[in-house]
Parts: sequence; structure tokens; C-alpha cells
Amino acid sequence: MESFIAKNRWVVLISGAVIQIFAGVPTAWGVFQQAVEDGYQLGEYEVSLVFSFTIAFFSVGCVIGGLLQDKASPRIACIIGGVLLAGGFILTGFIQPQNAVKLYFAFSLNVGMGCAFLYPAVICCVQKWYADKKGAPLRQAVALPHREGSPLE
Repeated sequence: MESFIAKNRWVVLISGAVIQIFAGVPTAWGVFQQAVEDGYQLGEYEVSLVFSFTIAFFSVGCVIGGLLQDKASPRIACIIGGVLLAGGFILTGFIQPQNAVKLYFAFSLNVGMGCAFLYPAVICCVQKWYADKKGAPLRQAVALPHREGSPLE
């Protein structure tokens, strides 16, 4: 793995930035909140709770994901995070309108935890793999998710 990283440093960085786009779902919540209200026929209060629970699970997931990447590896944390994130979106597609509680579990739990496993794992790897150039690579990996919502507006 070390030789691949050494030869393809910028490919790895771009891959990490793409992962960060997916991990930035909570950052872009405001862009699709109205669509969730309309699609699931829920009020602003229930949909705001979806976001609140997502952030709560993200907070807990950062601790669990950090411990997981220290014990296993950042790759394992990313795989589990990706499965949780994708699973959350898939499960959310099966929820019937006007069922906020299921939305809290299907979306908030899975997406919050999935994003939390992905986000720190990438940041941790960028800091380690680019020890000689921490500024630019880390700035790109961190800044990209915060720019993702603007094209959606």
C-alpha cells in the first residue's frame, strides 16, 4: 500500500475528496430539506428533527469511527461508513410518507454514523500520507464537502 500511495499521491487525494463529498451530506441538509418535507408529507418540526438526529449520530459516530480506524484501519472505517451511508439512503427510499420515526432511524442513524466514519478517516489519512505537504492536501480534503451544496441550489 505504501508504494501505491507514494506513486499515486494525488489520485489518493482526489479519491479522498470524493469520499468527503458523500460525507458532507449533513452540511448540505438545507438544500434538500424542503424536498423531504414535501416528499414525506412532514412538517418543518419533524424534518428538522431528522437533521438534529443526524448530527447527534454523527457526533457519536466520530468517536466510534475514530476508535475503529485506530483498532482496525481507516480503510475498514471507510468501508463500514460507506455501507451505512448507502444503506441509509436505500432504506429511506422504502419509507412511506408521514412516518417520521422510521425516517429518524433509516436516515438519521445510518447517514449520521456513515458520514462520521468516513469524514475523520479521510482527514487522518491525508495528514499521515502528506506529512511533507500538510497544508494544501488537507485544505482540499476539508474544503470540498463544504462547497458541495452550492451546485444543488
